Amino acid sequence: MASVIEPTSTLVASAYRRAAVVAVVCASVGVVAALAAGRSWGVTVVLAVLAGAWGAGCWWWCRHAAESSDHQTCDQVVETDVARAQAAGQAHSLWAGLLHDEVAVAFRAAATAGVSRGEVRRSARDALAAIDAHLVDSTVEVDDLIPALRQVAAAAGTTVSVDGPRTLVAPRPVASAVLGAVTESVRNVERHAPGASVTITVTHDNGAATITVVDDGPGFVVDPAPAGGLRVSVADRMAHIDGSAQVTSTPGEGTTVRLTWPVVPAHADQPAGRRLAVPALMMLVAAGALVGPVGAYFLDDRASVVLALVCVLVAGVATSQVVRCLATTVTLGERGRLDQVRHVVVAEVHTRRRARLDDLVVPLLHQLAASTPIDDDLRAEAVLAEQAVRDEMHLPEVLDTPTRGLVRAARANGCRIRLQSDAQTVGAAQINGTAQVNAVLAAALSVSPAPRELTVSVYNEDAHDTVAVVAVPRSAACRDALHEAFADRTTVRADDEDATWVEIRLLRA
Repeated sequence: MASVIEPTSTLVASAYRRAAVVAVVCASVGVVAALAAGRSWGVTVVLAVLAGAWGAGCWWWCRHAAESSDHQTCDQVVETDVARAQAAGQAHSLWAGLLHDEVAVAFRAAATAGVSRGEVRRSARDALAAIDAHLVDSTVEVDDLIPALRQVAAAAGTTVSVDGPRTLVAPRPVASAVLGAVTESVRNVERHAPGASVTITVTHDNGAATITVVDDGPGFVVDPAPAGGLRVSVADRMAHIDGSAQVTSTPGEGTTVRLTWPVVPAHADQPAGRRLAVPALMMLVAAGALVGPVGAYFLDDRASVVLALVCVLVAGVATSQVVRCLATTVTLGERGRLDQVRHVVVAEVHTRRRARLDDLVVPLLHQLAASTPIDDDLRAEAVLAEQAVRDEMHLPEVLDTPTRGLVRAARANGCRIRLQSDAQTVGAAQINGTAQVNAVLAAALSVSPAPRELTVSVYNEDAHDTVAVVAVPRSAACRDALHEAFADRTTVRADDEDATWVEIRLLRA
C-alpha cells in the first residue's frame, strides 16, 4: 500500500529542492548580468550577497523540508498502522453485528422446535440478503451519493422516492457507510412493514449532511437501549464515520430514521501537492530573475540595489505563504491517504469474511431458505452452525479449517465449548497468534475423554497475548497435553476437582 500512495510530504520536499536549484541558478545569472553591465564592484557585491542569501535561504528550506519529511514518514508508518487496526476493528465489528442479528437468528429459529417453516425460511432469506448487501455496501466505490440512493430506491421491494440536491459528494468510506445505513433502513421497512411507502430526503447545510428515511408503516415502540437490529446495522455504520443515527417511531404513525454526518469539503481529498508546487516554483523563479538581470540592465546602481531588496522581501513573504499552503496540503493529503488506507483494509476484511461465510454458513442458509423439511438432523446442524457463527463473532478469522472440524466434532459429542476474546487482542491474535491459538485448541481437544466444558479465552496482559484454557471438571490429561505442546510457556493457575485452568503465553512474530 505504501508504494502506491505517495506521501504528500515527499512532494513538498521535492518542490523545495527544485526551488533551491532555481534560486541558485537565478542568483548566478544575476551576478553575471551585473558584471556584464559594468556595475561597480560594490553594487555587484551587494547583489551577489542578496542573491546568495536568497539562495542559501532556499537551500535551508529545502533541507528543513527534507528533514521534516523524514520525521513525518516515521509518523506516517505509525499512523498507517493505527488506521489499519482501527479500520479492521470497525469492519469486524460490523460483521459481528450482522452475524448476531441476522445469521445467528436464522440458525436459532431453525434449531428451535415450534418455529414455523415459513418463519425459518424468511429468517434464512433475510440473512442471505444481509450478507450480500453487507459485502456490496462496504466495498462500493462511489463519490456521489444521490445516484447511488436512487439505485437503492430502484432495487427496493417497496415504493421509494428520493428528494434532495442533485449531487452530494463524499469520500468513499463515508459514502459506503451512509449507503449501507440507508440500504439497511429500507430493508428494515421491507421486512417489518411490507407494502409501506418510503421517502428518502437529503439535506446539506451548516457543514453537515442529513438523510431522512421515512415510512408510513405501522410503527413500533422504540426500545431506548436496543440490543441489535438498527443499532448495529445502521447506528454503528454511522458511528464509524463520526456520524449519528436517530430512530423515532410511534405505533400507527410510521418510522423515521435520521442519518447525520459531518461534511468535509470536496477539495480536502485531492492530492494538492503537485498543484501547489508549480505556482510556488514560478514565484521563486520570478523573484530570482528580477534580482539580477532587470536591475543590472535597466536601472542604475541605487535602483538595482533597492529593487533587489524589494524582490528578496517579496519573495520571502511569498515563500512563507507557500510554506503555509503546503503545510495545509500535507495535512489534507494525509487525511485523504489514511482514508484510502482504511477503505482498502475494509475491502480486504470484507472479502475474507465473505469467503469464510461462503464455506461456513451460506450453504446451510440456502438449504433453510428452500422448501426442505426440517428434521432432527437439520436442527442439530443448525445448532452447530449457530455455535460456529458465535466463534466467528468472538475470534474472527482465527480458527482454521482443521480446528473448526475438531471443535465441531467435540461439540457433536457433547463437549460444551466457548471461545472468547477481548477487543484489544483480536487484531494481534489474527496477525501473530492465529497458528498458536489453533495449536492450543488442537492440544486441548486431543485428549480422551474430552472435558465436559472447555472455555478458551484470548486476551492481552502486560503487552503479551495470552490464551487461557479452563476445563470443567478437572482434566489432568488436558493440562499435560498443553504442557507438552508449549513447555515453559504454560502456567497452571488452578488444578482441583472443579476445574483445570492453564494459561499459555503466545510468541510474538
